[in-house]
Amino acid sequence: MVDGRDKFKVAVVMPALNEAESVAQVIRGIRDAFSKSVVPVVIDIVVVDGNSTDGTVSSAKAEGAQVIIQKNTGYGNALYSGFLYCLDELNSDIICTIDADGSYDPEALVTGVSELVGDRLDLVVCARVPDVGAMSAINRLGNRLISALVKVILGIKVSDSQSGMFVFWSNLVDNIHPKVRGWAFNTEVLTRALESEYRIGEIRVRYKKRVGNSKLFVATGGLVNIGVILRMFRDSRPLLFHGTIAVVLLLSAILTGIEAIIKGSQLFAILTTLVALAGVQILTFGLVADMIKDIRTGRLKKAVPYRKAE
Repeated sequence: MVDGRDKFKVAVVMPALNEAESVAQVIRGIRDAFSKSVVPVVIDIVVVDGNSTDGTVSSAKAEGAQVIIQKNTGYGNALYSGFLYCLDELNSDIICTIDADGSYDPEALVTGVSELVGDRLDLVVCARVPDVGAMSAINRLGNRLISALVKVILGIKVSDSQSGMFVFWSNLVDNIHPKVRGWAFNTEVLTRALESEYRIGEIRVRYKKRVGNSKLFVATGGLVNIGVILRMFRDSRPLLFHGTIAVVLLLSAILTGIEAIIKGSQLFAILTTLVALAGVQILTFGLVADMIKDIRTGRLKKAVPYRKAE
């Protein structure tokens, strides 16, 4: 018995779109990995199918996985649909994610679950260590850039924020209200976890060359991610976001004001006034947004801050 429970209900959510070549192998790998788990678990594997046309659904069902069909398109939508299913239908304690293309080692999920149950972490990101040829140079560069922005701007200290494999306590789902349903969904999950005072950590996982063709468009995914990072920065740290803009405007107003005095220019005086007013208004927006953020985050379900004595 661990933490007062005989077994933990662990659900593995697997988005899939035309992955008939690999989905069965991944499901078997998950079952094999958890059969060696030190932590006692009951495993549910949930394949969220994006309306595949190649036999993905039949292959997954043949391996005993539960299959649901997502109503809308997008990677993030698939994950969120799976998360809700795990809560509503399975009453899962822990939720894991993995891609259906065979690129991730399922053994890392077992390690992630051990970290959670051992009360060391609340969410575990499985940072990818790519095999030769598993990830293109442009993908590596883009991933490092996005992860660096997530770390600096949002304060989430992980090296691979875009990994498709992570493990977390299921109560986090109640705090996720995603606006992005595409590849940037992971950024929202991590931001909500940080707001919920989750202890976020990383483990390393081998990343292999995927089976079949990738559905990710690198340029589009990168631009969407940058947009989401800025929006999450605005929403999660509104005073800093608006304050930075306000400071730039107020400094500009000071410079134009000096120019107006030196040149005696009425035009520069008017410009100074307008820029200064804009700076003050934006700072005011930031203060109000910060108060709203405090109210919102105060209502979030936090990670349990204690554990039972053994």
